[in-house]
Formats: sequence, C-alpha cells, structure tokens
Amino acid sequence: EGLHIEDNYGLTSLQGLDNVKSIGGDLGISGNVALISLTALDNLDSVLGWLNISYNDALTSLTGLDNIESNTIQDLYISNNALLSTCEVLSICEYLASPNGGIEIHDNAPGCNSTEEVQDSCDANAVVIDEQYIKDNFSLYPNPATHTISLVSQPGTEVTLIEIIDIRGSVLMNEKVGDNNLSFNVSSF
Repeated sequence: EGLHIEDNYGLTSLQGLDNVKSIGGDLGISGNVALISLTALDNLDSVLGWLNISYNDALTSLTGLDNIESNTIQDLYISNNALLSTCEVLSICEYLASPNGGIEIHDNAPGCNSTEEVQDSCDANAVVIDEQYIKDNFSLYPNPATHTISLVSQPGTEVTLIEIIDIRGSVLMNEKVGDNNLSFNVSSF
C-alpha cells in the first residue's frame, strides 16, 4: 500500500523509517511544516505509485530520495515547499530525463521552482551519473565516520576534486587533489 505522512506540525525528520526499502503504492509527504530532512529515506529504492512532496515549509532539499529507482515513480508532484531549492537528486533527475507519467513542479524556492529549473540543476551538477561506474571504481570508508574517511579509486580513475556538502547544501570541504588514495579529517563536520 501507500505511505502518507501528512499534517504533522512538529515533525522535523523521518527518523525511524531508515529501513524502509519499498513502498507498494503512493508516497505523499505533505503539510509537515517543521520537516527539515528526508535523509532517513536513504534506503528507499522503489515507490510503486506517485511521489508527492508538498507544503513542507522548512524542507530545503530532497536528499534522501536519491536511491529511488526512477522507473518505479508513476507521477511526480513537488510543490508549495517555500524553502525547497535542492531538487536535483539522482532519482528526480532520472525521472525528468525519462518520465513514466505526469510532472508538476512549482511554487518552491529558486532552483526547484519549475521542471526546467530542476533539469538545469541536474545538467549543471552532472547528477545523472552511472551509479555502477561509481561502485566499480571508488571506495569510501568507513561510513558512517566520526574522525577520518578514506577514498580509494581504482587504477586509471583519477580523482581531481573532492567536495563534501551537508544536508542543507553548504559546502563543508572543497579540495583539489591529484592522488587516488585520500584520507580526510571529518571530525569537525
């Protein structure tokens, strides 16, 4: 069946839904005026219906919906989220590139205020990347980390820039590199 999380005025996160992998119907997240994060949905890989994100006044990013297989979304509605400016997550970009149904994106913050704005952000940030290529060529560990993380790339795969961005879109680290085996101190993040 579907999952509808609606009109929860004090709800700030979806913590507790971390292990949800699939929704057998529609997913509606609407009217949760204090909701600031969808990251608890990182493990969600399919929504067998429409996806509706609307009237979540404090939400700034769709990070957390990245891993949904775009071909499982039947219709996409993203509207009336006053602060929502980051919609260019992988699942949304892939859906816009090859939609299975309707699309309505409007009345959000700049960057996510229309289908064209989101598509432009997807293109500008090269979001639609072959995930298998990343899995085959890079390792990042430990995850999660409290002190140091290591990034290792396979021979022939060059890492030129490392950027760490928080859930609100703020750049925490931006470093040009030329090595394929890197370690970073993340304790201040």
